[in-house]
Amino acid sequence: MNLIIVGGATATGKTELSIGLAQQFKCPILNFDSVQIFREFNIGTSKPSLEERKGVEHHLIDEIDPLENYSAGEYQRAATKRLAELAARGVEHVILVGGTGFYLRALLYGMYAAPTIEEPIRQYARQLVETLGSKEAHRKLSQLDEDSAKKVHENDSYRITRALELALSGFSMQALRADFESKEPLYRSLFLGVQLPREDLKKRVTKRTQRFLNQGLIEEAQHLSHKYPQSRALGSVGYKEVLECLKTPHWQMDALEEQIVRSTMLLAKRQTTWFKAIEPMNWLNPESPLEEAKKLGLHFLDKGCQAS
Repeated sequence: MNLIIVGGATATGKTELSIGLAQQFKCPILNFDSVQIFREFNIGTSKPSLEERKGVEHHLIDEIDPLENYSAGEYQRAATKRLAELAARGVEHVILVGGTGFYLRALLYGMYAAPTIEEPIRQYARQLVETLGSKEAHRKLSQLDEDSAKKVHENDSYRITRALELALSGFSMQALRADFESKEPLYRSLFLGVQLPREDLKKRVTKRTQRFLNQGLIEEAQHLSHKYPQSRALGSVGYKEVLECLKTPHWQMDALEEQIVRSTMLLAKRQTTWFKAIEPMNWLNPESPLEEAKKLGLHFLDKGCQAS
């Protein structure tokens, strides 16, 4: 199976690029965005429209109930199974698109062998994060396991909780990862990315945020928070800012837009850092990414045919 992977920061045009490549190479798309995989989270995730999905077969979008506590390991198993099913149908190459790096890493390199954590420790770790908040819990993690804390963002409450569970049990998440991170990918892969100058990206993020708000992001966030109050996806960028803003008396739309843009730019910075560490990553010309991607894709697939 050949994988053409379209990665990079949010709002850089990955969806449009992946659809263009899928149409060119007549192959399906498999998502590795951790929020698009949930059903009903639509506006704030910038999912490809139903019209776009009619023309290209998409996988692992709108697959999971919003209350499911979905993990990278579950994604790895689901994506591996889906790729095997596609291969059984005679599909030889697939476009992967998304921005959740640890989902992609799990698929390409497998998951590290995580030790069993006793339930009292799990509960204590969850209570720490809920009581202290993610930033203070991150400081606590730094005291217990500095190396792992450096690899986890202070707002990522899920991964902070997981790292605390391991640290409190005498393990290091970063040390456990070290073995599988040095492996060769499990699939033959071509890595493609689009990187925009910061000011250009901010303009796109601002325009997209305004579109989300005009399309009903506030109403969608309110509806989902009432229907699925325990959903982890409510903590993702866009939904989190809306729900926090609505708790404030006399909130202003301009302030909400500014906060979403700020959070999105921070997310984009983390994503760019993650994808820059990939070797070899082919960074495309932002002026004409599709044309360059088609050329690289053709060369990649031709070499695969010659080798087989």
